[in-house]
Amino acid sequence: MRLQRHSGTAARSHRTDERIRSRFLTWLMMPLAIIMAWTWFRRLRWYGIFTCARTGWGTRQNGAEHLSSTGHP
Repeated sequence: MRLQRHSGTAARSHRTDERIRSRFLTWLMMPLAIIMAWTWFRRLRWYGIFTCARTGWGTRQNGAEHLSSTGHP
C-alpha cells in the first residue's frame, strides 16, 4: 500500500493493488451490510450469547487436572 499526500488537508490512501471497480462495489454493498448487521447478525450474536455455555465440548467438565508424582496427568 502506498500513501500519497494530496494538496488538501487530509491524506488519502491509494492502493496500487486495488481497482476502482472493487472499491466501488464495496461502497455499493455497504447498505446491505448495515441491514444484515441490524437483522441477521444481531440475532446470531444474541443466540451465541445465550447458548455459549451449552457447548458440551469443554475440557474442564470435571475440574482442573491433577498431576501425579511422575508429572503426568
